[in-house]
Amino acid sequence: MKPPQNWLPIVIVHATVALLSPVFACALFLILSFGLKSLMHTGGLLALAFGFVFTYFFFGVAAVATVLFGAPVLWGGANMQSRLISIVAAVVTGAGLGWTFCLILVAPGQEPELVSNAYLACTLTGALAAVILETVWLVQLKPGQT
Repeated sequence: MKPPQNWLPIVIVHATVALLSPVFACALFLILSFGLKSLMHTGGLLALAFGFVFTYFFFGVAAVATVLFGAPVLWGGANMQSRLISIVAAVVTGAGLGWTFCLILVAPGQEPELVSNAYLACTLTGALAAVILETVWLVQLKPGQT
């Protein structure tokens, strides 16, 4: 297994995913919890903006650490013989990392519906982020390099 020759696309995509995953998870949580129409007015937009700031301020380092922790796993998955299996493994890995990341977010005693929405948002975000990262690894690792 050789490392890729061009690291720039990999670094850019990983940084983008690390920066945008909390935003996507926050937006998904708000939509799951209050519906899409709740974001279509000033109060909803303010809640969304506060959610972004809150997410970055309290969980930005954890999000970056999660992406960095998942990168070697996804690199190993990109070296599998079957690309389909590597994508499925990325979905499972990302969902697991997202669910585990949500353990940091959720405090005991919160409303069960909000807790389940938070777990669902983090799990879906983790799975989507992992597929994006796995795809960049698959594109950068040409079949002759594995």
